[in-house]
Amino acid sequence: MPASKRPGAWSIFPASLGEPLALIGTMVEIVVRMVMACVRLFGLGPRDEIESPTRYNVTRLRESAEATSPDADSPYRPVVHVIVNPISGVGRSLKALPLLRRGLKRRGFAVDVLLTRAAGEAIGYLEHQLARGVDDPERVARGHAHSHAVIAVGGDGTLGEVIRGVRASGQDVPIALFATGTANCLSSEFNLPKNPDEFCDLVANGRNLRMDIGELRCRQSPYPESPNVTHQFHSFIGAGFDARVLEEIAQRRTGNIWHSSYTQPVFESLRDYSFPPLSVRVDGSTLAKQGGLAVVSNIKSYAHMDVAPEASLVDGRLDVTVVRRRSVLGHIRTIWRAARRDPGYKSEVLTRQGTVVEIDCPTQRVPVQADGDHVGYLPARVEILVGAIRLIVPSGPLPEELAAQVSSAGLATPARTAKITALPQPAPGEAASGRRAARTAAPGLDTQIS
Repeated sequence: MPASKRPGAWSIFPASLGEPLALIGTMVEIVVRMVMACVRLFGLGPRDEIESPTRYNVTRLRESAEATSPDADSPYRPVVHVIVNPISGVGRSLKALPLLRRGLKRRGFAVDVLLTRAAGEAIGYLEHQLARGVDDPERVARGHAHSHAVIAVGGDGTLGEVIRGVRASGQDVPIALFATGTANCLSSEFNLPKNPDEFCDLVANGRNLRMDIGELRCRQSPYPESPNVTHQFHSFIGAGFDARVLEEIAQRRTGNIWHSSYTQPVFESLRDYSFPPLSVRVDGSTLAKQGGLAVVSNIKSYAHMDVAPEASLVDGRLDVTVVRRRSVLGHIRTIWRAARRDPGYKSEVLTRQGTVVEIDCPTQRVPVQADGDHVGYLPARVEILVGAIRLIVPSGPLPEELAAQVSSAGLATPARTAKITALPQPAPGEAASGRRAARTAAPGLDTQIS
């Protein structure tokens, strides 16, 4: 079918002058962002606290980290499980690992490290590690007391795996995020530290915030007979053009993702995607029948834009945003307005809050993404899981709106300073008393939140 006849295809003769002007402005913005990405990529701008290694030393860093992974010289200390995605941040995760290990050990923790090699590996690992009690023979042999926290070293996808692993274990262990990914949406929401030493202070002395997450059910493949999959997410899910881009990236990905990795998938999706109509229902009530893009958010920001300014991680609700327009120029104009925080953005979208969201497109296959990873296809059902996890956040003042909600619901513990004392190795018959002493020596390390 010729491009001019295909629904949603790019038209070189727009009906109004406003759309081509918006397109020109967006193209300028894209060029500026690409220049900034190149500056960061080639090290011409300010450096992070951890300088990103080149493409060629990731293997060496992995081997170095694995060589120092065992940590059995810490008698009866609380354990911190560190889950590392070695391809996150172009190797930045691996370069941060030795600094994190030293910082955590200086603060009195035993450190258990997993370098993931495949998607889903962290889920099974945490399910096994966290389900073991303090009386487990391997824990006793290694001198490990209770699990203090699980640290995700990677991006939003790594954090999602850690959340699902902790949930699968049935244990209410706090989670901390050392963000090294591409988007790092949740890290930006709380301004989490990027410096390894400051992050180790956060793990030891931060407060535990009881946080909502979402649960997504969708088809594993686009075929009607495909089985359903269940996927828990922390930030957002999207159905439509954004998920189409991430589907392309997932099919192409063989290693690290750079900012430039999105360029070709974006332009190919602009050329091929037909923007089929999406039907969206919130708590049983129809929000849209002909939507172009649907986003279900648990946080305010989405792709560095405030798509859901009313969203909160602790309010027990999901925020739904549906883009009205079903064309390339329409999407570009909506994105442009959202990026500029233009008040006219609200007229481009439909919004609603709720606890159950259903999205469907009976005419065509539409991909679905969660936290920046392609996970399946419509139809999809999304539900809120209230207070499902504990996230370690800075002990200083929270953002004003979030602080008010947390205070009213009693969702966070006060900050505490962890004082951990290394204990001598007990005799075999004194193992139980040694473990009790270790708990006494580290008050407040396993705080339950009501």
